[in-house]
Amino acid sequence: MPTSLLRRLLPLLFFALLMTSACLPKAGLVQAPRPMSVAVVAALEPLDKAQVVGVPDDLLVRIDSLLAARDLTAVAVPIDTWSSAFTKGRTSRFRVAHVALATDTDLVLVIETFARYDSQLSGRYRWSVRVTASLAPGDRPEDAVVRDFTVPVSLIYHHEKEAAAVGAAAPIIERQVARLLDQVLGGMSAE
Repeated sequence: MPTSLLRRLLPLLFFALLMTSACLPKAGLVQAPRPMSVAVVAALEPLDKAQVVGVPDDLLVRIDSLLAARDLTAVAVPIDTWSSAFTKGRTSRFRVAHVALATDTDLVLVIETFARYDSQLSGRYRWSVRVTASLAPGDRPEDAVVRDFTVPVSLIYHHEKEAAAVGAAAPIIERQVARLLDQVLGGMSAE
């Protein structure tokens, strides 16, 4: 076969391989080994307030649907149960332990967010949202699996602050929490 013919066929072969791999079945969600309850706390640490507050409702709705898809029941922990303790104790391990002691659930999920303004670029306001997501057994908070990540977001308006930045980061936070759930639930299924 001449080299010129191979050069013409190579892109077609690559495209066929790409299309074939795109049609392969995707891996299913990792399910809980049994129906389980999860205490869910999602906190935002604003720059201009001393008090830790809750995240936008959109993120909570996304997290609830992630849990429901994995046979987990979300148990919302009232903000007055954890807000002052989270303000005093700033480590993730302390916060997970506090929620575990305050609730009686199979698992504890704590999502901590901190948004910081970076700069203005091309008429948009760039923020970085630092997130720490922790998932632990309710009776063993010291065994928490922790995932830290940062999400860059761009906001249109100057008056939008931390809550808007966390709201804009919600799809990425949702994906990262889904990976954390799959990691922990996958380990439970193997036990």
